[in-house]
Amino acid sequence: MKNKLILFGLIGFFIIGLTLIINKSERPNKQTLNWFNGNLKEAYASLGENQIIMLDFYINNWNACNLLDAKTFTNQKLIDLSKTNLMSLKVNGYSNYGETLSKEFNVKKYPKIILLKKENNKLVKVDKIDGYINATELIIKIEKALT
Repeated sequence: MKNKLILFGLIGFFIIGLTLIINKSERPNKQTLNWFNGNLKEAYASLGENQIIMLDFYINNWNACNLLDAKTFTNQKLIDLSKTNLMSLKVNGYSNYGETLSKEFNVKKYPKIILLKKENNKLVKVDKIDGYINATELIIKIEKALT
């Protein structure tokens, strides 16, 4: 019985490792969103008309976070939408800044996407997505947030 548990555990780790390798190998050849290089305060200051902020809270080497990078954020329609209407900001939940922002937005699980909109000179949360979401569903949520 103990040998079977060890065998199943090793097989599980092998499958998870293989999935991570496959997902990472897909990323370099694909175009992705243009991620804002700064913090939330700077993103807010740069926010234009009819734009929203998308916060992508992630942690390294987490399969659902890797899937967002490999599958969702490489979707051409989402990339095109982001060029005019979306300011995207990646937040590593384990960084000092990420831990502070995670507390502010009550992020307890990863990945989590939060959509923010400027209303009356302040940021307002308009939607949140827990876990993995495909590009089509995310585009629908972004378009709804823009209205």
